[in-house]
Amino acid sequence: RYIPLLHKVDLASISREEKVAFVLNLISGLAIHGIVEYGFPRTRCERAWFSRCVRYSIGGTPFSLDDLARRILGVRVGGPRCFIRQRAKEGDGHMQAIHVLPATDPRCLAAVARGFRSDPRPRLYGADTLDSDLRDAAEELCTEGIELDILRRCIVLPRVLKWNRSFFPNRESMLDWVGKHLAEPKRTTFMQIRRETRGYQIRFRRFDWGSNAVPASSDLVSLNLERAVLADRAKRRTAPNADELAGSEIGDAEHRERDRLESQARRKRILQYRGGGSVCPIM
Repeated sequence: RYIPLLHKVDLASISREEKVAFVLNLISGLAIHGIVEYGFPRTRCERAWFSRCVRYSIGGTPFSLDDLARRILGVRVGGPRCFIRQRAKEGDGHMQAIHVLPATDPRCLAAVARGFRSDPRPRLYGADTLDSDLRDAAEELCTEGIELDILRRCIVLPRVLKWNRSFFPNRESMLDWVGKHLAEPKRTTFMQIRRETRGYQIRFRRFDWGSNAVPASSDLVSLNLERAVLADRAKRRTAPNADELAGSEIGDAEHRERDRLESQARRKRILQYRGGGSVCPIM
């Protein structure tokens, strides 16, 4: 409903707070729209294509997820480096560069939500409440995304901090920023490790590229359910009869065939936009 109105948006005429809030909300909206339209990207090349080729036209200039995060906010979002050919119009890069923010708030790296499991939780940002919204997002990232191990003298940080080390002059300034946005009681433990421990290690957590719409424990639940069924069958020592076995084989074959057809349809839908090096239509 509101997507056609993006053509009329003039990013140069709005304030810095309005631009930051608008771009953060647009990143979340574009990611959700792209997932609904083209499916969730699961492979490296699909993620690269999704980040660079699924776009909105804002004021007549196309912007992808990568453009919005990197070019305007200055936030590096990581991801694969597959070779993706794009047919960009001449002058698009110049028009995008006009809207780059001169100085980006490091808290923006805690607000870029693209739908992956290790991404921050999507929020709705407003220009009037931007400072408090970013503070809450940074506190959530630092408090939930950091692991502290006093015995091993190790601090595990979110991967997004490693991708955006350019925001911080050195390691100590990064840790100062993290400590500033930590909530109790983790802040006390964090300060204790820094104050009393010499030679503590800094590590970065592996980024989870799974969908944040699917609980991380879903595979474990399925595995536990399967184990419970097998254990119950072994306990009763009863083998399935021929009718049950035949019905199970038919059901498995139907599921495999349905999955195969859905995969082919999804791949065909994506390749019809990637064929010949083109990008998908601007949504």
